[in-house]
Amino acid sequence: MYHFISGEDEMPFYLQSVHSGKYLDVEGANSDRGTRVITFDFNGDANQQWSYRSNGTIVSKMNGCVIYKRLNISVSFPIPFFLT
Repeated sequence: MYHFISGEDEMPFYLQSVHSGKYLDVEGANSDRGTRVITFDFNGDANQQWSYRSNGTIVSKMNGCVIYKRLNISVSFPIPFFLT
């Protein structure tokens, strides 16, 4: 389960795991499609910033890539998300 940290409309926000306290993070700050999305200690860099689109997708503020699997409360670890 995740909860939003900060952010207004069109403003970047962070997603923090309720279980681990870590944040959703584009692994290695890699901008390539197919890069894994992991949980990592907070650093506030662009690879941990996200925005929400009205079509229900979550987008990386670092590179505009979309997480292709939607978050839900039954997510397991490690998180099987990738950028598309």
